Order: sequence, then C-alpha cells, then structure tokens
Amino acid sequence: MDVGNADYGIHQGVIAFIKGSYFHQVPYSYMVVFEVDAAEGDIMTLIDGAGSELTPYDSGVWSASFDINAGIRQDGGGHKTFAIEIPDDYPTLSRSILVLRAEWENAGTVVDMSLRRTTNHLVISTDDGWGGPYNPTPTESTKNIIVWDPGSLINGSYYLDVSVHSFNASDAYEDIKITLLCYEDLPTPSVDVNYITTLRSIPTAIQDGDTIVGDHIEIQSTWTIPTITNFPEYSANSSILSFLQGVYYENTGTNTDPQGWNAWPIPLTEVDAYHWETVDGIKAGDSVYVELQSDADPSFDVYEWVDGNLDGQVQNYPEIIDVVLLSRDLLGHRGTESGSFIADHDMSIAIRIFRWAYVYTADEEYTLIVDARSSFDVDNEAFSPEYCEFDTYDYSINFNRTLKLILKTFTDLEFSVEIGNVSFNNFFVDTIDPTISTPWYIL
Repeated sequence: MDVGNADYGIHQGVIAFIKGSYFHQVPYSYMVVFEVDAAEGDIMTLIDGAGSELTPYDSGVWSASFDINAGIRQDGGGHKTFAIEIPDDYPTLSRSILVLRAEWENAGTVVDMSLRRTTNHLVISTDDGWGGPYNPTPTESTKNIIVWDPGSLINGSYYLDVSVHSFNASDAYEDIKITLLCYEDLPTPSVDVNYITTLRSIPTAIQDGDTIVGDHIEIQSTWTIPTITNFPEYSANSSILSFLQGVYYENTGTNTDPQGWNAWPIPLTEVDAYHWETVDGIKAGDSVYVELQSDADPSFDVYEWVDGNLDGQVQNYPEIIDVVLLSRDLLGHRGTESGSFIADHDMSIAIRIFRWAYVYTADEEYTLIVDARSSFDVDNEAFSPEYCEFDTYDYSINFNRTLKLILKTFTDLEFSVEIGNVSFNNFFVDTIDPTISTPWYIL
C-alpha cells in the first residue's frame, strides 16, 4: 500500500497478518484530501479515468450505478466522496466562485455531484437536493456542471459527493473525469436592445419609459458574454425576449423580532412575532410567484386578504381568509424561499413574513418580490442563441409593456434585464379588398 501516491478520496481495505497457520485481518480507512491551489481559471483534475491505485479503491471508473427507479445496484461503484480543501490564504488565494465539471463517455450515463460542508449541510447540487423526485437531465449528454457563486469568499473545507444515477452500460467500465476551477469573479453578460422600423434602418436603443412610433417596429436583442479561460460552458445556450403585463411588487423591509419562536408555522395569534406585506390587483388565472430573500432561513405564508375597513393595513389576522395559498419553509440555512400559486379569482394577498429566532439579528433586512405578470415570449433565432427579434406589428394592437431579456447559459447560470413601461405605436392601415366595388353616383 503506497499511501504517498494514493488517489484522492476515501480508501478502505484490510491489512493481513499471516504467520504460519495464523491469519488475521485488520480493516483500515483513510481519506486523501484534494487541495485547491491553482491560479484563477486553471483546471484542476480530481479524477480522470482509472486511478493509479486500483486496489483496494479505484477512484476513476464506474461499472454500476444508483438506479433511482429500480433501487440501488452497487456492483463495484456508484457513489464516491472526496474531501475538498480551499485554503484560507487571503489575499493570495481568494476565491468566490467554484466550478465543478463532470464528464463521461456515453450518452445515457448521468453523473451527479453534490457539494456539502463538513457539517453535512448541502451547498449546491446538480439535482434538486431537497428530496424531490430525481430528474436525470445533465447539462449536456456527456457533461454536468455546477457553478457555485454565493457572493462571498468560498475558502474552507467541503465534501464532494459524486454519484452515477444512470448508467449506459455499453462499456463494461466507463471513465469519469471530475475537474474543478476557481474564480474571483465572472464578468456579467451584457445585452443590447434596439428597434428598427420601415423608415428607420439604423438600430436605436430602447430605454425605460420610451414611446416608440413607426411602421413595423421590430425589436432586436443581442447578448454578449465575455470569454472565460477554460470555461466554454459560460456561453449562450438560449435567450428569450418577453413582453410582461400585470402586477409586479418588490420591497425591502426589516425583519421582525420573532420573540424566541423556532417552530413553524407560527400561530396567527402571535402577532408580534411576524409582520405582513400586502399586494393588490391579482387577477383570476394569474400565476403568482412569491420570493423572500434574506441572509439566512426566511419563511413566509400567503393568504387572501380582504381590506374590510379600507385602510390599506392588515390590522389583525381575522382580515385574512384563513386558507393558506402558499407556504414556504424548507428548513436549513438557505437565504431565499420561493414558490407560486394560481389565483382562482380576483384578489388581494397578504404575505406573512417570519424570521427564525436562532438566526435573527436586529435591523436585518429582507427583500420581498411578488410577480404576477403574464408574458408573451419570443425565443431566440435558430442557430443564434444570443439573438431575438420580433416585429411588434404582429401584435395587431398598440400596447405598453415591460420588456424582459433572459439569457440561459450551458451551466445553471441565468441572467435577465428588464426595461419598463415601453409603449409601441405602429402605423396600422385598413385592408382594402379590390374585389369589392362600390358604385359612384353623380348628383
């Protein structure tokens, strides 16, 4: 056993002691830690194919997998754990973004990754990670990508779990390659949004509040993504041009002292442990998306609200309809809770915002977003995933909308930009049917 040249990961086996007719086996286990120490953007290889030390542990190849539909098959592999260390060496090695890439040989195989803290708290995963149904859809047919960008330094100790949830089995053994990259920052993509008309061939930028008049007003949106070293997946996969109409509400407030409560749900009668925000104008059939952002572990309920005294305030809990339309508390330390529901009639809503006592800090803020806008979406042009265009004349009416430009990359990163309150006024003309004649009369 050559411990000095052992591959990264958990190694297990037995040491046999033999003397004459006496035979004794002593089990052993040790982990070789992978240390992130390369320059920004350099590729670091955790495993690639078969490991150099094939017994008692092979760190590279899988011959079987976890099959979520048929139960667990583990004929020589399927799940492996690696210790990852990003040294706390500030400012020499300051990293804010971690990219994990899994590559394999055969379409039909799916390799998943989950990054956990040493306290076993899940950080990010290629599947849902929260106990929901597993849907084996990788980033590409032979590749999966995780991009972890928490907005702060990521230096520290982690575990990386690698699982083969689906296995093609066309090869008796299939090599797996796991690589890591670290970045201090990723440049944000930019988008140009312009319009042309029949008489205006030079593209003109569209801005908030514009009123655009012309014949055949055509919108053109083009995303530009800077090239990143060793990160080709940071590129346009698809884009969308959306026309939004309806209720949008966003507000930043201060969390209420939860009065020591660490259980959910909080009784409505505990009016000092939470507070309300209200939104009007929800229409029947609206898909209402609610998102609550906070530093750690926020929770919320959504109720229908009837403003009985027309003062615009939720004075006490009898003013809400005692049916929860949406409730979110997925536990853990995540900084965002979100969900959606379909309104079955016109209504106002009240959102009950709560902050757990064990993570409460005085004067800490939250951001609430309620988005009930309907959208008309235009997909990118064929073979041009970064480009969309639409002739607003085809809408057949003049209208005022918010434009939302969405870019999806080959990773789990998505970017969006909104341009609000834009009016489009096309020159419409009557259609004349020459087959219909009207007699002329001379008086």
